[in-house]
Amino acid sequence: MWPVWRLEVEVRVLCARHPHLGLLAALRRYPELRGEPVILGGAPELRLPVVAASEAAQAAGVRVGQPLRQAQQSCPAAVFVPLDPTGVARLHAAVCAELHRLSPTVEAGDEEAFGDLSGRHAEFPDEAAWASALARGLRGVLDVEIAVGVAGSRFVARLAARASHPGRIRRVRSGD
Repeated sequence: MWPVWRLEVEVRVLCARHPHLGLLAALRRYPELRGEPVILGGAPELRLPVVAASEAAQAAGVRVGQPLRQAQQSCPAAVFVPLDPTGVARLHAAVCAELHRLSPTVEAGDEEAFGDLSGRHAEFPDEAAWASALARGLRGVLDVEIAVGVAGSRFVARLAARASHPGRIRRVRSGD
């Protein structure tokens, strides 16, 4: 019987949290709205929920999932914009392409993206340098600061990213 060789590679996952891709697409389409209260989801007379809200709208009490009419009452100065599926698809493809450039396995959603950091990439001396390169690349694609978490599982990486601040990387050692 031949011996079985196993390479044990420590699993490391990167989670990058960013504003909703639909909101970013709307702000690219209407750059004059940057810094203003913006609510993504459509006109307030529609019976639809808020899909995303800018920081200014959130500060006025707007929350994702609440009815658009209620959001209008919370923030009367807000600008309501519809979801742009084409712009969202373009941003999603750009995020995936950037992650694929530096990570073999990726997954991207509306507000977070995951990359596999297991093993080592020849261009980078360690995990921190690799995570920084991925964060810089995503920041360049999305044109916003992102919060990054790196851990041994997807769940813990997500928690680390949520506990991190935009422009920062929070790393959790395996077993912690």
